[in-house]
Amino acid sequence: MSVYALCSCNQNDGYIGHLFGIWSLAGFSSDGNEISEDMGYGYSLRFQSNVVQYVQNLPHHDSQMFIGSWQQISDSLILEFPDIVLRHNAPSVNDNITVISQEVDFPIEPELRFKINTLSHSVLDIARTTDSGEELRYYFKKLN
Repeated sequence: MSVYALCSCNQNDGYIGHLFGIWSLAGFSSDGNEISEDMGYGYSLRFQSNVVQYVQNLPHHDSQMFIGSWQQISDSLILEFPDIVLRHNAPSVNDNITVISQEVDFPIEPELRFKINTLSHSVLDIARTTDSGEELRYYFKKLN
């Protein structure tokens, strides 16, 4: 029971800064072109201690969740989800490894590296460049 309490502690004696809490994807852009904010993204990131939880809301009140770790190094944000295997439109193959579609607005990969453009009490603006050179920016708003 004490291990559970240690692992679930909200701030575990260490303030993690503005990232602590739940962030909802409010919009994104591709190479400077804003993508409509009324698309109902349904993605959120939840930061606590060194743990990050990625939640994607799906149709019919379903969701998928992935738990990983995160690091902030200067203006870089690194998210690691070690148990993810990416395939197009594939179902889960077993209980230990989750297989998801790559066709999502916010990517989920074993390791994601972002540049932090803005981080405040209520706004998180992060960007990454794809292998093809496309710049993707994600705008989050804080829910709590």
